[in-house]
Parts: sequence; C-alpha cells; structure tokens
Amino acid sequence: MYQRDRDYFDTLKLGLLDGSVEGSTLARLKVAAEGLGEQTGDPGLDSVLGEIDLRVAVELAKAGIR
Repeated sequence: MYQRDRDYFDTLKLGLLDGSVEGSTLARLKVAAEGLGEQTGDPGLDSVLGEIDLRVAVELAKAGIR
C-alpha cells in the first residue's frame, strides 16, 4: 500500500469516527463500495466484504446520502 493511500484511509477512518467526513468523500466511498455484496466463493472474504458494505450503508444513511 502506498503512503498516500494509507494517509487517505487514516483520514477517512478518523473522519468516520468523529463525524467530520464530507459528503463528497462519502459519495466516493459509495461508488467504491458498489458490488461488495456479491459473493466471491470465499466465505471469509464474503463476510468481510459484507461487513464493509454494511458500514458504508450505515455511514451513508447517517449523512443522508442514498
């Protein structure tokens, strides 16, 4: 993982925790998370992707983004 990516994810994580994530960032997150609910055939991976998909949905709902 590149340092730039790590910095972005750290900023995103902190923003989600303190509620300071901008709507545009959440919209990008929504696009990035599309398709996470699809099955891969690996139960462990499917479980993790499902948890990520749920968390994205919760954060989008909290921000009023559909």
